[in-house]
Amino acid sequence: MLVPVLAGLFGGLTFLGQLFEESGRQGIVVYLTLSFAPALGAAIQGALMGAGIAVLVYAVVERGEAAKAAKGAATGSPEPAAEELPRWTPAKLPPPRPERDLTVGELAWATIALSFAFAAPFLLSRPLFSEGPLAGEPLLDPEVWIPWVPLYLLLIAMSWGWMLVRFFRRRWSWALFAVYTVLDLAMAALLITALYTESVANPVFRERGWVGDELAQIGTGLVVLFTVWDLVASFIACRRSLARRG
Repeated sequence: MLVPVLAGLFGGLTFLGQLFEESGRQGIVVYLTLSFAPALGAAIQGALMGAGIAVLVYAVVERGEAAKAAKGAATGSPEPAAEELPRWTPAKLPPPRPERDLTVGELAWATIALSFAFAAPFLLSRPLFSEGPLAGEPLLDPEVWIPWVPLYLLLIAMSWGWMLVRFFRRRWSWALFAVYTVLDLAMAALLITALYTESVANPVFRERGWVGDELAQIGTGLVVLFTVWDLVASFIACRRSLARRG
């Protein structure tokens, strides 16, 4: 559990930080490469740290038990009289806890993905390049910030809260699916409305002819496609989870 969680946290947070730190590079390839390379190293470091922590904990427990037994043998302290235990049967086992539909590793990776989504407006609102045709220009239209970006950030935060609720409830439910559907449709409606009522892209790019009216059409198609795919996948996952419970 520690390996994927720490690898994801180290790599994801490093990549997010590098995206901001490397702003102002000349080309998109250089920009992404300089952001991705440290993140990969941080992910490997996180994975090794997770494995090392597990080994260290087991080693301490093992040697602690061995030292305790050796100390008892050296002092010659008598072993406590063993009490006769009642016969054990499988019926004495506690009832099993239901398996989680969302593991800790999946929660960590989902948190990283939502963090990237949350940071996207801030990243796109600052100039990414100091040279070339995009020098000094942000990709996002500054007018989009009011009121669209705050509403977008609110929905992202609510989605993360929903993810936490699902994790602690351990299993899907139709109520959780209904809330997720509302959040998904609200996000889709927000993005589509913004695409058709605002420039979204920096107006400078429209003036230069780099972006046209097709941006709204392409963006709407992608939003609808992702929303439908996400809701269908979530419906199937919820139905399978409920079916396993009988």
